[in-house]
Amino acid sequence: MTINRITEDSTVENLQNLTREEKDAINALMVGMNNHGVLTFHGHLSIDIVASFYQSYTLFLNKRLRRIVKIMTESAQKAGVNGDNKNNIGSFDWLIWLLDRLDDYPLPDGPTYEIHKDWKPPK
Repeated sequence: MTINRITEDSTVENLQNLTREEKDAINALMVGMNNHGVLTFHGHLSIDIVASFYQSYTLFLNKRLRRIVKIMTESAQKAGVNGDNKNNIGSFDWLIWLLDRLDDYPLPDGPTYEIHKDWKPPK
């Protein structure tokens, strides 16, 4: 898995050394989660649904995703992109917001396949 190449102490050089396909995969995940953060905040997605999608992944990806955002933000600042941050908008602010919400969301009481083994579709 590509994200496993990122650690809590990764550097900008580590990200630069990823293949184009690896960068694209990470970017797709982050942009998707960022968009889901916006949709959740505005009430278009429930946190219950989003937690069902992501919580099993964010348990081990959380710190890695946060590290990537930090590296990208620091690199943009060093390059002078939005250096003074006058507009107060970060590229992945909603991703961080969503990770924070998922950190606070309760974990399931057991495996989904056991908890919901008697599930029937709504009529």
